[in-house]
Amino acid sequence: MNAQGEAPALLDLLRQAALKLARLLAEGLGLRARLAQLEATELVVFWACVAALAAAATGLVATAWLFANLGVILYWWETHRVRACGGVVLGNIALAAAALGYASRRVRRAPEPFQATLAELRRDVQTLVAPHD
Repeated sequence: MNAQGEAPALLDLLRQAALKLARLLAEGLGLRARLAQLEATELVVFWACVAALAAAATGLVATAWLFANLGVILYWWETHRVRACGGVVLGNIALAAAALGYASRRVRRAPEPFQATLAELRRDVQTLVAPHD
């Protein structure tokens, strides 16, 4: 074969290799996207279970707290009913204020949501955009 016949064949071979490489990259990225979708689904299911358990626990604690308050009021009903009701109300207000203070401190100190995921995505973008030698 002459040099002119080899050049088109070499170009065709290079084009085919580039297309195969592009397909492999696309399949790899597609697989990564599918894995991310599966992980996201598992995460949603996990947090749904956590939310259901938290709701049940909150209901049980609220019921216990209600009966504890009623017990205090009923115990002191005959002798100090107004003080008992006032004490329960003030105690609940104090606990609510303490819980609100704790929650606000915790929210202020919390890290940025999805911080690790965003960092990983930034690294992926830099890897894809960076010039390859």
